[in-house]
Amino acid sequence: LLFIEEGDRRVVVATNWGGPQHPGWSANLLANPAAIVHLGDRSIPVTGRLVEPNEFARSWERLVEIWPAFEDYRDRTDRTIRMFALEPS
Repeated sequence: LLFIEEGDRRVVVATNWGGPQHPGWSANLLANPAAIVHLGDRSIPVTGRLVEPNEFARSWERLVEIWPAFEDYRDRTDRTIRMFALEPS
């Protein structure tokens, strides 16, 4: 899963390639925000939260710089794309 780092948190976006439904992992994170990020040989306990609207635009811009297809995904769907901040717990 592609992510950006903002300080000690990681930000991920639940595009599901622009499909009509949110990806299952995002529903799981809403139901239970406790998760573990695996980076190489590190396991980092995190708490996930939906990114606030005032944070979304800045993070979206950075994500699109890395993967421009995110714009296409957003254009394909009528749903609001979920974005999560994964903060160390």
